[in-house]
Amino acid sequence: MYKIGENVLYGSEGVCKITDIVSRVINNQEKKFYLLTSSSNKMKILVPLDNELSLAKMRKILSKEEIYKLIEAMPDNETIWIKDKNLRKKKYNEIIIKGDHEQIVKLIKTLYLNKQEQIKKGKKFHVQDMYLLDAAEKMLYEEFSYTLDIQPDEVLPFILKNIKLNEKGNNNV
Repeated sequence: MYKIGENVLYGSEGVCKITDIVSRVINNQEKKFYLLTSSSNKMKILVPLDNELSLAKMRKILSKEEIYKLIEAMPDNETIWIKDKNLRKKKYNEIIIKGDHEQIVKLIKTLYLNKQEQIKKGKKFHVQDMYLLDAAEKMLYEEFSYTLDIQPDEVLPFILKNIKLNEKGNNNV
């Protein structure tokens, strides 16, 4: 169970603060809810404490150590390209909804590399893929930004710098 004042991730809304636990009467039954306030747009979200699907969208924010481990593993992450655009949309949306960090990193890497490949061929990057890439990056960058206390536009340079440092460190072994 989470506590009032705790920061969590909630689905694609990103970082939210649990501002209260409130009661509401629904169908003549009293139900308890977490009251979340989204840090990005100050939206209020009620999450029922008795709804496992809604609660599954809430998760703890990565620590700095977990972020560094995730960055260290990035170069070795495999890509997860799916040729069928309908299946790709479905599977990639599931990754974003579930919020598994390793899968989100693989998704970003896959879509980024595909985008670069399309540009080299003089083709346009599929709008659906651009939307998915933007959504995945927004989720990851907002969380990294919050934990590392940097601006979202500083996250990618931070990641790239740390990947280079890790590569240099591994070459010295």
